[in-house]
Amino acid sequence: MICQYYIDRQTEPIENRSPTRIDRMMCAQLTEDDWSFSGRGANSRRTPTASIKRSGVAKLESNAIYLDPIYVPRPRSTPRKKAQAARAETEPESPS
Repeated sequence: MICQYYIDRQTEPIENRSPTRIDRMMCAQLTEDDWSFSGRGANSRRTPTASIKRSGVAKLESNAIYLDPIYVPRPRSTPRKKAQAARAETEPESPS
């Protein structure tokens, strides 16, 4: 199960930040083929990581449990900062 959420970390002062919001929740049975594993070298202190491949993402997205009506997914080719700017345009006004 994946829970994707939005946290306003930019608005200052912090008292004016938007509340944390759940964007979407998805659930699917993923197989080992849906994952990409990045190990580490014998002398590395880095944590091994795993990422979901597009096949796994497609399974999750096809089985959304919850989707916020104002959520706009970021196209995979769109840089994160550009997507955040687009999202800010749809955010409700912060209380003053």
